[in-house]
Amino acid sequence: MEYTLAELAIMYTLCCYTTVTKVSTKSRTSQRFNDIQEWITPSNMHKMTGLNPSTDTILSLSCFVTDASLNLLDPHGFDAVIHHSESTIENMSAWCVEQHGRSGLSQACLDSTTSAEQAASDLLAYIKKHVGTPRTALLAGNSIHADKMFLMKPPWNVVLEFLHYRLFDVSAIKEAVRRWAPETVLNGVPKKELKHTAREDVLESIEEARYYQSFFVKMG
Repeated sequence: MEYTLAELAIMYTLCCYTTVTKVSTKSRTSQRFNDIQEWITPSNMHKMTGLNPSTDTILSLSCFVTDASLNLLDPHGFDAVIHHSESTIENMSAWCVEQHGRSGLSQACLDSTTSAEQAASDLLAYIKKHVGTPRTALLAGNSIHADKMFLMKPPWNVVLEFLHYRLFDVSAIKEAVRRWAPETVLNGVPKKELKHTAREDVLESIEEARYYQSFFVKMG
């Protein structure tokens, strides 16, 4: 099945979370990377109040660190649930009200004492534990350009400013598979449970990346 650019843009809007990949600052033309990778997902980045970065906000986020072979270096990862007022929770989009209410995220946000400023500071500190040099870590994950739009807003912009300008998109690899790989490869992509929690989203993204990685390894 062919996917138009317009359809691809819609996919990017609806399926979002964040990943970070550490890379070298040297020329990237023919260099092989063996650096640490960090996968962050602000609760599907859109475990947010909605999908509009101008008006909506991040509800929760998770971060995991892997090596270049996508092995988890820290199995516990980083998680944060950001406090939101009852009025904000009640005025989320209908999908968010239903989904986050059912998952328990809405109540967790009401109960949380963590501000967005504190969560952003803690997240940046966590990243710096594994990436010592600024602007060497790629923002990466599924359809992460949408997540980047949220990270451009204070207080999250301090995290984005620490990262490299390039992006690594697992969804882009999948779109290449849709067009150029045998159908059996696409059919073998790990199925997602669609729990829409930050932790599950990022772990499923890493699992999907591992699937595609296995084919690149075979090319060697």
